[in-house]
Amino acid sequence: MKKILLFLLVLPILLIGNFDMVKADATTGYDYEIVEKSDNAEIYQGSRVILWVKIKNTGTKPWFSSEMPDGKDGGLMRLICKPTVASTPGECPFYTEGNWLKPGTLRRMDESVVLPGQTGSFGFYATPAENLSPGEYRLNLVPHVGEADNSNILVDKGISWNIRVLPKIQTTEIYAAEVVGPKEIILGMKDLDRLCSDEENQQATTLLTLGENKNINVDCGKYLQTREVQVKFDVKNIGNVLWKRSEGFPIHIATFVPRDRYSLIYHNSWLNFNRPAAIDSDNIANGENTSISFKVKVPNTLSSTGQDELIDSFWLVAEGKQWFTNTGLMDVRIVTQTSEYVVNEIYGCTDSNANNYDTNATKDDGSCEYDSDDDNELDIDEDDGEEIDINEDNGDDIDFNEDGGENVDFTSIKEEEINL
Repeated sequence: MKKILLFLLVLPILLIGNFDMVKADATTGYDYEIVEKSDNAEIYQGSRVILWVKIKNTGTKPWFSSEMPDGKDGGLMRLICKPTVASTPGECPFYTEGNWLKPGTLRRMDESVVLPGQTGSFGFYATPAENLSPGEYRLNLVPHVGEADNSNILVDKGISWNIRVLPKIQTTEIYAAEVVGPKEIILGMKDLDRLCSDEENQQATTLLTLGENKNINVDCGKYLQTREVQVKFDVKNIGNVLWKRSEGFPIHIATFVPRDRYSLIYHNSWLNFNRPAAIDSDNIANGENTSISFKVKVPNTLSSTGQDELIDSFWLVAEGKQWFTNTGLMDVRIVTQTSEYVVNEIYGCTDSNANNYDTNATKDDGSCEYDSDDDNELDIDEDDGEEIDINEDNGDDIDFNEDGGENVDFTSIKEEEINL
């Protein structure tokens, strides 16, 4: 009887111990490290700011952003808000409706799957709650594996931001810009392939411009591997606010039409899935110019888009403050080939059967050279190596004049052509 009672007393302890083991096992194979993240932020009440973080999968199991494929090992990877004094458990004081999955869980990571050794990206809006007073706050996130509960949380390694919330004010500040130079950059896939087919271009140590367009730069060595191209837009400050590159409310170029959409030409060097880059210079006052340079990834084909061309539109935003007055757009257009680049023809021999065939030539200039057979020249050895007996009469002299030895008087032929 005593043994039974002792067993009943020990059983709950064993069950609790086993439960803890189950909980611990749920995160086995999952680990991470922070690669980089956005800076701390300032934001006015009633406004919002974009934050982002990139974390590397240092575990042994893959991460998935949505439903896991059947039979695949791995788990759904989420970032959840670590409760603070200013928030109720499971919620965040910077929850953004329509952008987060739920009050305590951020939007999904950008990549559909992240294998061990790869990096996952998380970008999201942070909006101060209506009842959040001005002051300093800390937003702290931790990775979570599986469905939304608090049992599979990974170790907190410092995915956090200090956010300064400023009082809401009425402002007459005007953020406005004017595009200086090309408003549309056209990338022809065949043009780029032709440019980088040249071995000299592949060995170039500086960026190459595409044709006459100085706003398109290509590193052929990288382009052939990653299909990345660097583009640039030039803009002028026509508002009344000093533009900053990183402090205060930094000026970024962002996807537009619609705003903040995921870009189909996204490159992993971007600030976020919808933020290619910041302005190139700092402290740009009214009337001054600056540039915005960023990389785009050119698709191999347009067939997957179901369109003849792909257009991505961009405009400027003062992060945490407002979008710029819409005075125009900056477009990157992807086409199969541009007529602008085709006119820069490369002249040479375009016949692959010719001796001097030029693989880079786009227009034939009539300079092709061929072997003698191809030019129908006389083959002196038409007898397959046998000598020609010019005395076809077996030793008798041939009388070319056929006059029995008399000379032909060419002067007796008047105003008549001699048929030789």
